Amino acid sequence: MRYFLAVLLMSAFLGACGTIDAVTLKHPVTGEIVQCGPHTGLGRSAFAVTAQLQRGCIQDYKEQGFQRVP
Repeated sequence: MRYFLAVLLMSAFLGACGTIDAVTLKHPVTGEIVQCGPHTGLGRSAFAVTAQLQRGCIQDYKEQGFQRVP
C-alpha cells in the first residue's frame, strides 16, 4: 500500500511539472532576435493551452520573416 501511494504521489508531482523550452528566432534583414517561451511548472491542462500559444507565437514571428535559430 505504501508503495502504491508513493508511486501515485510521484506521478502526480511529475505530471504537474511540464516544461516548454524557449524558441529563439532571428530576422535575417534587421538582425532582431525574439524568443517564444520558456514556460515551466505547467499542469496537464495548462501544458496543452500553453503549447498551442507557443506554436502561435512562433508562427506569428515566422509570418513576419523571422527564422528559427539553434
